[in-house]
Amino acid sequence: MKKYLIIMLLFFVASCKKETTSTNTIDNLFTETKDNVQRNEPVLLSFGNNTTAQTIVWKALPNTGVSINQVADYATVSFANAGQYTVTALNGNKQATYIVNVINTLYDDIGSKFRLTASKILNVQINQDVDFTVHHPAKSINWSDWTIAGTGSTVKGYSANNNTVTISFQTAGEKYVTITDGTNTETRTIWVTDVPATDKTNVPFIFSDALTIVPTLSTDKKTLYFTTATGYNYQCNTDKIISAADATNNNYKLSYGGVTMASTPCLTITQASCINSFTNMPLGDAPFSINYENKTFTGSINRSATDVYTITFSNNYLINITQKVL
Repeated sequence: MKKYLIIMLLFFVASCKKETTSTNTIDNLFTETKDNVQRNEPVLLSFGNNTTAQTIVWKALPNTGVSINQVADYATVSFANAGQYTVTALNGNKQATYIVNVINTLYDDIGSKFRLTASKILNVQINQDVDFTVHHPAKSINWSDWTIAGTGSTVKGYSANNNTVTISFQTAGEKYVTITDGTNTETRTIWVTDVPATDKTNVPFIFSDALTIVPTLSTDKKTLYFTTATGYNYQCNTDKIISAADATNNNYKLSYGGVTMASTPCLTITQASCINSFTNMPLGDAPFSINYENKTFTGSINRSATDVYTITFSNNYLINITQKVL
């Protein structure tokens, strides 16, 4: 597995601050250089100094092919083209400068694994096209291999050669797109909204944010609860994880797409959280999967005749289930 690149850049105001005579003068606190970044590789930058997202301005030069996704005082930056880039984070008259050298190698976190990916997961607008791509299928994909759950969808295009399908959705809500190649099956959860695209309260997870999931049982042992929290703080103590729970055909799925943040920062900030549940699970083994944005992790849940629940799941760099026998 490729090691994720994370740059955590913090202000050292006491040791780095320059003497200035004008509040309009830009005080460049430091310059950091990072080499060997691959094309489309996410780079996490942190602008810490008790600041808030509204007061930080992130810019990149050149800006062609550069994606900057800002969440709280973090920004995930990726570069489509090779070259040298200057990324600045400006807060008032204080600035940090990051020099990023991007090599002409395409970042790949899929490798040879079977996977279904979507061009957009969160904040999908009504009638907006979403491209779904199957990576490394065991056979050629036909249209009959796709299943779309959720009302109001239109197939806009299909390419058997590229194993892709383009779908738009006419209603808001959670949509499930499933592909099977006879050997592997994977579902991608999409959140379609009727909120204008200018609304910035629903955001993707901060890059590499690891979720902690705490399972608990109801007193009658009929409902299995999953209380989930982010690893990072976002904007407020009311922030909620955007999630969904689906138990169609006794195939149990938890999906996590991002965070709904408060519209303005709070003085008290905690991790975002959510609670999902499954009720009246059948006895025996049942498939269990967790969707984290464009990734899927699989396992199973067993309910015994004495109502002991055993979760079989390999914890990883994004998902940690704290208790697996209840």
